[in-house]
Amino acid sequence: MKDQSRFSELSSMSRRRFLVTTGSSTLASYLMLNRPAWALNADVARSGNFGELDATAEEGIDLYLENQDLLIGGRVGRGITINGSIPGPVIRMTEGKDALIRVHNRLPESSSIHWHGILLPFDMDGVPGISFAGIPAGETFTYRFPVRQNGTYWYHSHSGFQEQLGHYGQLIVDPAQTDPVDYDVEHTVVLSDWTFEDPHNVFRNLKTIEGYYNFQRPTLANIDDQMQATGMALGEVIGKRLSWQGMRMDPTDIADVTGATYTFLMNGKSADENPVFLAEPGQKVSCVSSMPRPRPTMMFAFQACR
Repeated sequence: MKDQSRFSELSSMSRRRFLVTTGSSTLASYLMLNRPAWALNADVARSGNFGELDATAEEGIDLYLENQDLLIGGRVGRGITINGSIPGPVIRMTEGKDALIRVHNRLPESSSIHWHGILLPFDMDGVPGISFAGIPAGETFTYRFPVRQNGTYWYHSHSGFQEQLGHYGQLIVDPAQTDPVDYDVEHTVVLSDWTFEDPHNVFRNLKTIEGYYNFQRPTLANIDDQMQATGMALGEVIGKRLSWQGMRMDPTDIADVTGATYTFLMNGKSADENPVFLAEPGQKVSCVSSMPRPRPTMMFAFQACR
């Protein structure tokens, strides 16, 4: 009788222990699976944490090219960082001075930096196979050239698809004289895109089907929707589609690569990360913007709202 009572007690304790252990494990697993990306990857640096360097300072600057894992839009991606960041640091220069930039290539492949829009000697332009041989893996190349202009530009790799992997940054050349734009606060903005796909795969997909990433293409399934949206008859819709087909284009072909694979970034941050630019009420703000894709650069000023 005592043995049976003791067995019952042990069984009850075993059940309780089992339930507690299972419940604890389930809760721990739930919390682990539902932790935000920054908590799961606390040791991975975030994209967008870039600094600023003066290439016309007497001692010049050093840029380090490396493969690195970064948190981009809440996910871990492997890209090419410049001084540990995507985009690379803002490089400033002053018109009338000499720029001195040492580029240390720590990548397992050749690389380069092209100074987009800058007037300089041809051998400093940074285009492999045209103006120089490139920067071999493990080696350093020194760029030195006089700064003959001012304005907002950008710099980027001209080697393979390295630019798509994050090898770019903003370049600001300050005028030799007083800046004609009056402002109290300056914010630099780099608009770019990122894909977690291998850029070589993206290129191969586009070469296979030019509209591979276009999910708004005219199809048989949406022909009635087009008729209702445009008020066109069936023959008119078909005629319009044949016209586009004759040009080998899609009417929605705004860009070859879309948000189907691209995450669009502002200073290395996605829209979900909510990039913030601060100014005090009444301050005049200068916003200096570079856009690797599309190519133009711009600079504009505005006044902070009260």
